[in-house]
Amino acid sequence: MGRIVALTVLVTGANGYIGRYVVRELLDHRYDVTAVDLPSWDARSSPIPRCDVAIHLAALLTGTDGQLWETNVLGTRRLAAAVPRLILASSAAVYGAREWASEEDPLAPCGPYAWSKACAEDARFLSLRLFNVYGGQGSRGVVQRLRDGAQVNGDGAQTRDFVHVEDVARAFRLAVESDACGVLNVGTGIATSVSDLAGMMGVHVTRSADDPGVRASSADPRRAGDVLRWIPRVVLAEWVSDG
Repeated sequence: MGRIVALTVLVTGANGYIGRYVVRELLDHRYDVTAVDLPSWDARSSPIPRCDVAIHLAALLTGTDGQLWETNVLGTRRLAAAVPRLILASSAAVYGAREWASEEDPLAPCGPYAWSKACAEDARFLSLRLFNVYGGQGSRGVVQRLRDGAQVNGDGAQTRDFVHVEDVARAFRLAVESDACGVLNVGTGIATSVSDLAGMMGVHVTRSADDPGVRASSADPRRAGDVLRWIPRVVLAEWVSDG
């Protein structure tokens, strides 16, 4: 049986890469969507539209520690206090270097952005820790950079958990339909090295001596399956071969 009363979902960061897919997923499932984004809307000071649920994607990726704290932490807290239910887009970066990362694992944020995301999380609402999102239009991640001919930092042995943007959008929609709080991983559980990814894509890459960053990153996605009934549908190798 369908919903009798349509929920209104506020999506911040709606014009961003992930935001556009989240909005489309919600509209396809007949939600009323209010879409806002930086810079015209700012969680720190802008009026917060009335809604039943807010999905908070808008964030600063770079800036001073103070800017990241004010926007990503204080802005999230202000929004959480103003809406009936909040779903925050957090990041796998809160784990640092860890394979098969579980939601109970200790955090080791790698850099100011990751610290701000870790500080923004709160047990009173739901935070989805997104791993390496790829696919669709507007991606600026590892997959797209390889296609564009970017150099690989280090030896290419660093691993990432690549999860398709449409699977991520579906996770947010399922989160709207749940009453879960706390944190959930949104990843596939499969670690793929950057070198192996380049091989799948048939891309010749050049390597640089730059720091490759986190050496290993992959999710334990089982809790999201248990709580949201979410299972990633897109397989990276199949997506590459179909592309």
